[in-house]
Amino acid sequence: MAAAFGSGGALLHAIDEAGVLREVSVDPERTVAVVCARAGRSLTGAEWQEYLPGLPYREICPRTTSPGAPRTQR
Repeated sequence: MAAAFGSGGALLHAIDEAGVLREVSVDPERTVAVVCARAGRSLTGAEWQEYLPGLPYREICPRTTSPGAPRTQR
């Protein structure tokens, strides 16, 4: 129902129809860190082509080097 940027412009404050206030990061570096932490990996080449067609592939998330961690095709 309403939205406004917080000071510094890194957060968007939004109120939904139920009156719930949410803060959404619009800082690209913070967003990448959160997405990479959730996913635990970058997109594969096939996923990149499916979700970001036309953009050149690049690895966004740092590789994990923990022993025994499954490796994904990149």
